[in-house]
Amino acid sequence: MSEELKPCPFCGSEAHISKNYPHPDVTIYRIGCPTCLCYLGGEGIAGLGEVTSRWNARAQPSVPEVSPVTAQKMAELEAENKRLTGLNAEWREQAVGSLDLAKDFQTQRNEAISERDALKAKLEK
Repeated sequence: MSEELKPCPFCGSEAHISKNYPHPDVTIYRIGCPTCLCYLGGEGIAGLGEVTSRWNARAQPSVPEVSPVTAQKMAELEAENKRLTGLNAEWREQAVGSLDLAKDFQTQRNEAISERDALKAKLEK
């Protein structure tokens, strides 16, 4: 085979060649992608060279053109996502601050309980 196989046009994985011998005098070649399971070949294709040429000639999936309205909406959504990400960070900082206050309160409470218990123990003696 003189022509090198191009990768899968859908996922970019390496293409593989397989042979099938349905009859003693017939070899059927298939080229395909084991990742996304797309294949080309089979009966009616003359041989490995033709299957390879057809595989390599397949068009790459095209990216559709984005309309101005869609582009504007995407820009708005990206800006909103950025705003919400900032709020999330701000709320996380506030939550951490609240947790720190709660820990300080718990520490003060535990110290007060310890002092109370110590005074109670002295009074009972």
